[in-house]
Amino acid sequence: MSDFKPTYLCIKQHSVTKLLYLCKTTRSYEKMLKYKGSGRYWNRHLKEHGKEFVETLWYCLFTEKEELVKFALMISENMDIIQVKDSNGKKIWANEKFENGLDGGWEHVNENPDKFIENRKMKKARDAWKKKFDSSKEFRNAVKEHTIKMAEIHLLNLIDNKKYVEDFSNAVSLGKKGKSVSKRPGSQIGEKNSNYGNRHPGLNSGEKNPQFGTMWITDGTQSRLLRKNEMIPAKWRKGRTMGISQ
Repeated sequence: MSDFKPTYLCIKQHSVTKLLYLCKTTRSYEKMLKYKGSGRYWNRHLKEHGKEFVETLWYCLFTEKEELVKFALMISENMDIIQVKDSNGKKIWANEKFENGLDGGWEHVNENPDKFIENRKMKKARDAWKKKFDSSKEFRNAVKEHTIKMAEIHLLNLIDNKKYVEDFSNAVSLGKKGKSVSKRPGSQIGEKNSNYGNRHPGLNSGEKNPQFGTMWITDGTQSRLLRKNEMIPAKWRKGRTMGISQ
């Protein structure tokens, strides 16, 4: 038993730009007239110039698959819907391949269906995340707390971890889109940290440092300095909560 459904072959036109689009749909007659089309080039054009200007110039209902394919390909070839251009060099038809009446204008799906499915999943995940973020104050606070925590880790690494400093400095350099980076001593992040003690002797080591022999601890909401030889209180841990300290 054939799974072929009665199909309308249509010619749509943008009434303002006059761009044409050959497409097919299995929708009912009323929905076929309202159908905008689904081709990649065509949809980009509608997004730029307005979907409300789409009109149906011609349509025909086919109940036989072979007749549909034969007629759709005949129009595609005779009208040269891929290549033909007007006197200004612009495409007359929005089609990017011949219409065969079966798979329509979904070229991006036909060429790489796995990528299309993956993109759809990613979009659904992004939409779900945004919906939750907009509707839940608790979720927004959790995101804010996580963001602050990640920023704290980044800053601590930037201060204490030379390898991290080097990687971060390189990333900043690459992000400048080809612009040269100054080689003056202390001009880059890594150099600035490594040369700070040389330019200000005694300030970052030894007893002249006001924080000498101490460490930051936090309970998640506030931070304070503690002598390294003192025991960390219960429910406190090493680290610092940015913005709040004693």
